[in-house]
Amino acid sequence: MRNSLPILFFVLLAGCAPSAAAVQTAIAETQAGSTDKQVAVQSEATAAPSTTPRPTNTPRPTDKPKPTNTAKPKNTPVPTTPPDPGPVTLTGQGDQIVDFENPFEYAVAHISHTGGSNFIVYNYDTDGTKIDLLVNEVGNYDGVLPLDFGVGEHTTRFEINAGGKWAIEISALSNLRSFDVPGIFEGKGDDVIALGASRLNPPDTATFKHSGKSNFIVYGMSGDGKDLLVNEVGKYEGEKVLERDTFLFIFKADGAWSVDVTTR
Repeated sequence: MRNSLPILFFVLLAGCAPSAAAVQTAIAETQAGSTDKQVAVQSEATAAPSTTPRPTNTPRPTDKPKPTNTAKPKNTPVPTTPPDPGPVTLTGQGDQIVDFENPFEYAVAHISHTGGSNFIVYNYDTDGTKIDLLVNEVGNYDGVLPLDFGVGEHTTRFEINAGGKWAIEISALSNLRSFDVPGIFEGKGDDVIALGASRLNPPDTATFKHSGKSNFIVYGMSGDGKDLLVNEVGKYEGEKVLERDTFLFIFKADGAWSVDVTTR
């Protein structure tokens, strides 16, 4: 798994609202008051011809019960965001069809292959409909690809045609590598990279370079969707204007590349 850094871009994931924590209510116990016992009447005999009874002792008034102690309310726990589900890892060799439980709405797939022949990967949704041709290469391959970025897409099956061993790791967008804007990022091959932009430093332009021999395609994703920035073959160097809310790049490349993002 590639090293990943936390990213600061607006959240794509749906249905990730934290569950409300239960509020615990304390119940006060009532302390009942007690009643004093009446004092017994004591009588003394006298030598007088007639016994005059002493005045009766009047019992003390009953004490009022102490007021009930009401427990102080406890602080309501702050709702917390559940952690992202862990990556789903699939491995195999040769041609296989693999069904799996996909916990993500939007994800990235780190796909690798070690072999000398064709390596082709298709993904399918729950209904068995083919979604996309993810990989179509010959020989060894190692790349990171977007998964289920389209509306209504939800991958639950891969069809793999391979001459050697392969691995697919599906993980949350929080595992993406990222870089701050303004800044420069260097990579190689297929990848998905996030921009750590802020409202104070929104992206303005990007200079792309590529040193490979095959296709070099770059998409930028913003609030308006996916924008094709570069579509060339072989070596390339050029500057492009970015949407101010661009939050990630998708690279399709066979060689080394770099991107230099500036602010205005």
